[in-house]
Amino acid sequence: MDDYKAFYAMTDAELINTVAFHLTDYILSARHQLKRMLLDRGYNENTVKDWRQGHLLVTSFESPCERCRVELILEEEDLITGAFSCPDCGHLQDIRFEISMIRKRRFN
Repeated sequence: MDDYKAFYAMTDAELINTVAFHLTDYILSARHQLKRMLLDRGYNENTVKDWRQGHLLVTSFESPCERCRVELILEEEDLITGAFSCPDCGHLQDIRFEISMIRKRRFN
């Protein structure tokens, strides 16, 4: 638990925002902990999707596949879901959101 002490100090809004837009900034075990905390607080994947939909500034985004490096155009549905499957190689990956894609939000 000490490894994730900062996660427990997050408000609900900070936690949802982190899971929605910054999950790829963390190692796999931390990602699982963040998602578990979200569920423990009574939220689910639909909460995260709704959050993304309300805070995205873009409706499409160009991103390479991590595996085969083909450049893909991700549509709004992919962005709201937060992940995509490469049509060329089938690799499923989380989207790395850029700050310029997200409406700024203050958490105080």
